[in-house]
Amino acid sequence: MSKEQRRGPIDGIIPQDHHDAYRNLMDLRCVTLSEDDVYQDMADFNKIYKECHDKASAENDQEFMIIPPHNLVHKDSADNQINCTKCNAVIIKLRPAKKCRGCIEEYLYADQGYLAEGWGISVVTRWTEE
Repeated sequence: MSKEQRRGPIDGIIPQDHHDAYRNLMDLRCVTLSEDDVYQDMADFNKIYKECHDKASAENDQEFMIIPPHNLVHKDSADNQINCTKCNAVIIKLRPAKKCRGCIEEYLYADQGYLAEGWGISVVTRWTEE
């Protein structure tokens, strides 16, 4: 087997040896914020930009939570939520989780059922560069 065949497109995961992990990672997205603060509505899970959050909070009793800056999320939950639902500004950057070392590592510690249901998890960097 050649070096290219042993090494898959996902760092550290060989498709032939870890078929389920490889397939699952293909369905996940690396989510990072375009701006410093992005909020999520607790009732309908819409994402909004900080300025829109400040206005919405003053106008009604909606409850919001701040989104962590780096998350691992199932593609079905992430692919249609890159814009602020109020002003349409791009507030979230998406890329395949297979291209993010932090997401790959977080995947190894994640509750797979939780991710499959569409929930996201914060990515915590567990490694340092020397």
